[in-house]
Amino acid sequence: MTAIDPSDRPRRARAGLGQPGPTQAPPARPGLAKAGWKNGWTIWVAIFLIATFQPMTLDVAGIYFNGARLICFLIMIPLTIAWLQGKAGRIMTADLLLIAFCFWMILSLLLHQGVGTAVNYGASQAIEIMGPYLLARLAIRNIEGFLHFGRWLLGLTLFVLPFAAFEAVFDRQPLRTLFDVVPVFGLITPVDYGERLGLTRAQVSFEHPILYGVIVSIGFSLAWVALRATQMGMTGRILRAGGVFLATFFSLSSGALASVMVQIILIGWDTVLSQVKKRWQILLGIIAFFYTVLEIVSNRGPIILAISYLTFSGGTAWNRVLIWRYGTDEVWRYPLLGQGLFEDWERPVWMVASIDNYWLLIAMRYGLPGIILVLTAMVLLMRGNWRQDWSAIPAYAACRDAYVFTLFALFISFATVAAFSVAQSLLFFFLGSGVWLIQMAEAQRKEAERTRHDTADPDDDMGALVPPDLEDDQSVPALDETRNRGPRGRLIYSRFAAKPGRTGRKAAASVDQTTLPSQARSSQARPAASKAAPAPRAPDAERPSGPVQPAKARKPRHIERKPRPGPGPKRP
Repeated sequence: MTAIDPSDRPRRARAGLGQPGPTQAPPARPGLAKAGWKNGWTIWVAIFLIATFQPMTLDVAGIYFNGARLICFLIMIPLTIAWLQGKAGRIMTADLLLIAFCFWMILSLLLHQGVGTAVNYGASQAIEIMGPYLLARLAIRNIEGFLHFGRWLLGLTLFVLPFAAFEAVFDRQPLRTLFDVVPVFGLITPVDYGERLGLTRAQVSFEHPILYGVIVSIGFSLAWVALRATQMGMTGRILRAGGVFLATFFSLSSGALASVMVQIILIGWDTVLSQVKKRWQILLGIIAFFYTVLEIVSNRGPIILAISYLTFSGGTAWNRVLIWRYGTDEVWRYPLLGQGLFEDWERPVWMVASIDNYWLLIAMRYGLPGIILVLTAMVLLMRGNWRQDWSAIPAYAACRDAYVFTLFALFISFATVAAFSVAQSLLFFFLGSGVWLIQMAEAQRKEAERTRHDTADPDDDMGALVPPDLEDDQSVPALDETRNRGPRGRLIYSRFAAKPGRTGRKAAASVDQTTLPSQARSSQARPAASKAAPAPRAPDAERPSGPVQPAKARKPRHIERKPRPGPGPKRP
């Protein structure tokens, strides 16, 4: 069970990163590989993550601020301006869907609770959702930005691991004690949900152990899969992934552990069947087969059966089953705009009000359009990444796999927990951290098309098929020998050389008059009566050495034939 929401210098390129390796394709634009990967928003990724892991809070004018929400409030307007200016690339469909969800959420609250709740709670929730998402869109624009986010998340997870272990064993919160001396700011409220497996559920610096467990579980695929892009050895990846697993385990949350287990299953399937091209279609077929069998054979249904096995105890499992049944009934009673911030919902009197299903909670509060908008954005980004073929660049393929595995695991995990506050913010931050892969693939496709267009042979012009008129244009001398005129002056073209007798005269050699010797020039200045005789051929010694230009074909004289006289009248 969960608590109620209280807010109700450029680096040198490594192998496989900036510079393409021997098995990698070149970058879309070589100039980008030499440029620095950092931008003005990169530093805010570290600030946002540090604020997420610290336990201090602030209450201003009745608005509850944790660290992540405070950062988002401070930079929301600059983020929006930069996004509208196109600094995050083109506007994606997922961007518009999430914005539409925020407006729909505010509309639902406005109709159910009035202007005050819509402005106070609705606006703060919209900033808590869109702020982290736009920050990831602007700050993570390439593989170095994505790995920068992964390193910070893993570093903070391993930093709080000793505090989580101490709290689980000794039931003390040392990190909270360290921040207790800071004035002005408050601290998270400690919760006590008892022990599991003889250990205290570690809350560390978050509002609830579930939030802590879900947040640190994000780093598992980043440690095991994404760090392959940095060519980190097996030992380093095992230590980091093992640290993430331990940190998640100390939360003793079934939803958080389910996230890690789903990632392990997907990584194992991908590793074992790496040579099978359609391994994911096979996995989907197996899931569909077992779902159909359980739907027919089981009396509880596949979803309820899965919920039962994703919990620590039978009582918790049965409570989640009842939440699903009564919660879906509420959704169908208010399908369009939901119930807003309902104070109560129809259920047995002995059931608690907590709803351990984030997706169901959205549908109950804001109706079916709200949950459809959110899940559609998530599916589009997941599908858009999965469709990209990065086999030529293994570093990009590793980041894509880590993104898709984690996002799918979070979808399963959030179906068993009521994520709010920093967990919700980090979910949408991670959702926006994979958009760069889609836009990078689009840029490479456009660059490839541009390259093919530049290097391809131009299409033949149909006008080139029409022979030129050699009387005015001497640019194609090869056609001079094949040019002839038929009756009535029509041009005839043939691939065979024209015979002199067909044209009436032999064509004179077209030689530049300035290069002929004096004998040749004087021979051409004779009277017209001597032109009928062929010109004497110059000896080889007197032939011009300059370029020989084609001779201009002479038009044959048109001889009109007189009609023959008829036979005349017959004699008697």
